[in-house]
Amino acid sequence: MIRLRFYQGLALAVIATLLLSFSGIALIERALAQAAALSYGSTVTARIALASPLGSYTFSGLAGDFVEVEVVSLTQGFNPNLTLVTPSNALLTAIDDDVYGFGNGDAYASVVLPEDGTYTVLVSAAFGTEGDYVIRLNGRIPPSNPYPELLLGVPVAVAVENNPQPQFFTFVASTCATTLSVVNNSQGTPFSFAYAVQVRDERGERVGDLRGGRNLQSHLVVEPNSGRYEVEVLAADPRQNGTITLVISCPEEVPICVAPVGSSADLPVPPPSTYENPNLPQFPTPTPTPAVTTTPQVTVPPPVSSCNNVVITQPGPGGGLPNGSAMIFWDPAPGANAYEVMVRNNENGATVGASTGSTSATLDVSTAGPLGFGFGTFTVNVRAFSGRRFLCSGEVTVQREAPGGGSSTSCGNGICEPGEMSTFGTTAVFRCTTCNDDCTQFPVCP
Repeated sequence: MIRLRFYQGLALAVIATLLLSFSGIALIERALAQAAALSYGSTVTARIALASPLGSYTFSGLAGDFVEVEVVSLTQGFNPNLTLVTPSNALLTAIDDDVYGFGNGDAYASVVLPEDGTYTVLVSAAFGTEGDYVIRLNGRIPPSNPYPELLLGVPVAVAVENNPQPQFFTFVASTCATTLSVVNNSQGTPFSFAYAVQVRDERGERVGDLRGGRNLQSHLVVEPNSGRYEVEVLAADPRQNGTITLVISCPEEVPICVAPVGSSADLPVPPPSTYENPNLPQFPTPTPTPAVTTTPQVTVPPPVSSCNNVVITQPGPGGGLPNGSAMIFWDPAPGANAYEVMVRNNENGATVGASTGSTSATLDVSTAGPLGFGFGTFTVNVRAFSGRRFLCSGEVTVQREAPGGGSSTSCGNGICEPGEMSTFGTTAVFRCTTCNDDCTQFPVCP
């Protein structure tokens, strides 16, 4: 009965995208039997294809853990679905799109785990599409000490440093339509400080995503008596730092917007009665910054928007992939502090990938590794990120170097070597070439 209830609950989220038949259930059973294990902090690259339309993963968690699961499409037009199932085979959540993301190519879910045990994550595709994706699992256990609580009418200043660690706060919805106000106190470049504030309910579901950069103040209103909420504070751009003020209030006591330090903006002045309310948080008028006699020379990093393409330098079209470990290199992308690199075997669709903060990565591209056998073409893709924000990507197509020919054997050395030609039947019959740079007298493999 438990297994039957599991399939019934899963049908709306997954089987509808596959087959409403016994073959659909068979696909699910096969995927569950081949589930890959994840842990908090894991990043895995994989592919959805017609022959394997369902990805399956498991992870262990405890009741009260906060978990984020994110599926990011690496293929244009590929729209992944995400389903999370509890250890007792109950459907916890089913997500199509990340409503706070940058398009319909991502799926995101955040939850507080309801029980101890092994959870199952299923990835499928809408409308039978095929494509590559990255799945990330982030998790954290409940804090040993409660997060600071935001009280009604009491402003709290929060300083955010460069490359910050998240800062957490909580508040309880009052009997009014409770408002969280984020007041931007810092000047930024070119506008105000680019803060990032996420708000989640008791289930861990994201209910608000407040961003600074152009606005001096943001507000989020929740239902009266709707429970406790968690507030996470970060910087949208890890290169910036600044100070914001968090205030919880009822609608009639929302703080009056004030200009950040150093700004000369003309803003509306509240009526005198506002200042006579002793329960209203008061924000002092910013003190102008004294003029300095010398101007220090500051090197301003390039804006994030200048990242148009990731230039992959090695392996290049003339270098190829070895039958072993490959060191992939690329040029730094402006504004990026994290990269995801993936190599795909275009013969069988298999992929291998990694995440890194540097501009190189070593991957196992051997025939015995994740990519499997193949001497055709391989696609190398590198994606650049600023924190979790996608910036740009680059891609090259390469061939396999000749296998087993010693350290001097490589595609592009001008010598047509054994292994750089595919053969059928006997080694005396050459049918196609895997290294067109060296073996141009033979036809190139399709």
